[in-house]
Amino acid sequence: MAVQDLERIEQKIDRVTAGATLISDNIGGVMFQNMSEVLEFAKLMSVADVAVPKHLRGNPGACLSIVTQALEWRMSPFSVANKSYSVNDRLAYESQLIHAVVEARAPIKQRLRVRYEGEGDERRCIITGHFKGEVDPVEYTSPAFGKILPKNSPLWKTDPDQQQFYYSVRAFARRYCPDVLLGIYAEDELRDTDMRDITPATPGLKDRLAKGKEEGARGFSEAGVTAQIGHATGQTLEVPAPKEAVTVDAKGAEPVEAQMVLTAGDIETEVENKKRGIANADTLEDVKGLVASATAFLKEHKRQDLLGDLLKVASDREKRIGKSSVKAAAE
Repeated sequence: MAVQDLERIEQKIDRVTAGATLISDNIGGVMFQNMSEVLEFAKLMSVADVAVPKHLRGNPGACLSIVTQALEWRMSPFSVANKSYSVNDRLAYESQLIHAVVEARAPIKQRLRVRYEGEGDERRCIITGHFKGEVDPVEYTSPAFGKILPKNSPLWKTDPDQQQFYYSVRAFARRYCPDVLLGIYAEDELRDTDMRDITPATPGLKDRLAKGKEEGARGFSEAGVTAQIGHATGQTLEVPAPKEAVTVDAKGAEPVEAQMVLTAGDIETEVENKKRGIANADTLEDVKGLVASATAFLKEHKRQDLLGDLLKVASDREKRIGKSSVKAAAE
């Protein structure tokens, strides 16, 4: 976020109202008496720098959503903020936080119980919960492990029981107490669609990258990509200013269609999301597709200066996938 944007937000903070916010040790650390205090706190959160994730910095509106959600859950706004992500232009939350919300907010007599049945692709997770005022507990049984798709989180490989548990807790809540998670999604749920190639790639780039791999090239060559897009990575390029919409005049002349231009902060946030997607990719083909999509995005918005870090993430992920393939073959 640009320094001038942060300064503009800071100037709008009502320090009298913000200073009157009460501190509490039982409702997430702060206690609000009115909406004005909530709004001022959201502004403060948006200029908290490293205390909040990148997608919330300089974004009071998104911070307001986090604060109101934290109040509903009776949790610390900063704790909720640091368990949030921006995925497909939507706020999403870590599965760990969603589990905590279900345990705290669902009307159950005791904590959820979990057990597993079967092995391998046939393994299932069973969640049992006993609601207040009901005689018998209720159960949710997950699909077989092999039928749960897609599996975007690395936990599906490193700790499959834990990830299947998170999946089942969400499904249990949405079946038996949907009001608890109304409008709330985990990061991997929203990324289900993000991992598909819905953004048209630069014509021919994906095929050329694939061809280079078949001919023995190792990793993603920064020089090769630079040759394709026409700009060196690390080169500082001017970001065009947003265009203003043209309104219809009094004589009824047809308006000129306005063009939406992303801010520098929006572009950097989207690139971070794309890097996270590459880091979680399961196959080399997925990595190639995501790199092609990201390259097209950066070229479209004239931000090839951000390509270097993205290619490093892709190269690291490619090496890890290669090692995993070799290990799997050895086993």
